[in-house]
This record gives sequence, structure tokens and C-alpha cells, in this order.
Amino acid sequence: LIQTDGKTPHRVMIVEDEAIVQVHLSREVESLGYEVVGVAASAREAVALANREQPDLILMDIKLRGEADGIEAAIQIGQTCDASVVFLTAYADENTVKRTEKVGALGYIVKPYSRNEVRAVLATAVSVRRHLREAVQKGPPAPRSRASSAGGPFHGMIGQDARMQAVNRYN
Repeated sequence: LIQTDGKTPHRVMIVEDEAIVQVHLSREVESLGYEVVGVAASAREAVALANREQPDLILMDIKLRGEADGIEAAIQIGQTCDASVVFLTAYADENTVKRTEKVGALGYIVKPYSRNEVRAVLATAVSVRRHLREAVQKGPPAPRSRASSAGGPFHGMIGQDARMQAVNRYN
């Protein structure tokens, strides 16, 4: 299984309103080494399930049962859950894609999808999620001072001209 911390597999939640796609996608995801922690068919179910299960990743269809869609569900989930979202949908019109960009999704697959597309987007989402967490743990990079670059590989090459030194005084 694909690991989050070396011990447990990545936990994936599936939000899809078509039962046959739910079953097929659950099997695909599990066969790729992920743990499916639950399936929801509506935005309301998705929010409740995400809050209860706290998944690492969510495969989210956009058109769902009920009034709210998958984009609205992702926004609500993002307020209480640290899950990364990958949209899996038949809709790729410009307006829909723009709406998903505002959510900060880690991927977007247009149906019909292949096993390779699901594998690639999940692997990419896992990698991006890991890199983001590492960056947050490290904190912001220390500011570079002019003194810290003294003696570096470009020492004596840049800024030695009197005109460049005058420019650098204003930076």
C-alpha cells in the first residue's frame, strides 16, 4: 500500500453520484494501494464523511445529487478538513475549470478516465501534498543578505562596477 507515514496507506474518499462509478473507482483506487475510507453521493454526505474520516485525498465529482455541487462541497470541506481534492468529472468547460481553480484542487481528470490517469493524478497529488507539508514544516526561507553572498560563486563578478554599486545602494 502507498504510505503516508511509512505505516498507513493514504486515505482516499470518493464523492460520486453514480453507483456503478463509485464501485469501479473504489476498486481502482484500492488496487493502486490506497485505502478507500468512504463514498458519498451528495455534497452534504461528502462534508459529513470528510469531517468524520479526515481523508488525505478526495476524488470529487462535480455534478452530485442535491442542490450543492462538488466544488461547493470542496470549499466546505476545506474549512474543516486538511484533505487534498482531485476533481473527476465529465465537465471541462471554461467556467467549471475556473471555479475549480479557486478551490486549489491538486488535479482534474475528465471522464471517461483510464486507470493510468487515476494512478498519475493520485501519485501527483500525494507528491504535491508531501512537498507542501515539508515546506510548511521548514518555514519560510531565511532572507538573504548581501553579507551572506560574500565569497559565494559570483563574488567579484557582479556589482563591482561603480555603476552597479550605485544601483545596489538603492536596493
